[in-house]
Amino acid sequence: MALQATEKLLEKSGLAGLTARKVASAIGYTVGTLYLVFRNQDDLIQQANARTLDTLYRRLTALDTRADPHNGLRALAREYLRFALAHTHRWNAIFDHTPSNQKLAPAWYNKRVDRLFAVPESALQALDPARKPRAVTLAARALWAGVHGVVVLSLKDKLALGEQTGQPAVLEELVDSLVTNYLVGYQSP
Repeated sequence: MALQATEKLLEKSGLAGLTARKVASAIGYTVGTLYLVFRNQDDLIQQANARTLDTLYRRLTALDTRADPHNGLRALAREYLRFALAHTHRWNAIFDHTPSNQKLAPAWYNKRVDRLFAVPESALQALDPARKPRAVTLAARALWAGVHGVVVLSLKDKLALGEQTGQPAVLEELVDSLVTNYLVGYQSP
């Protein structure tokens, strides 16, 4: 219940509007009771972010990338963009929240992140089965860093596309272009 309430509050107003008091109030509990389940507010947010990663993972893995990796990778990039546009505050919370008492994310959280990267890795490996796994991992993360950059810049309205700035169809063209051009380099000897 607390995580569902947290997700709803994040959807509505992002991290800035999220407090343990608001979450507890939304589920009819006290803040003290909430802290019997979660170590602190950072833990609550990290658990909610993990659920967002799970939702994104399900959406990405619902796409078929193995049959046609080129189109599959473009579809992944478009779906990532669509998710960020539709759930901006929850998506931002993944990247904007830094727990105050942690230098690194816990292993259970990093497994979810790695699982997400495994989706484009699988498509890239299908394009070049002979490529070493480490090279595929690096390529997938580099490609996804570019896709992520397009999403971040689009959400901050910093792409300077004139009247078309922020138009989902134009943004999809942009991530398609990035993926297509990246794959040309990836597949050239």
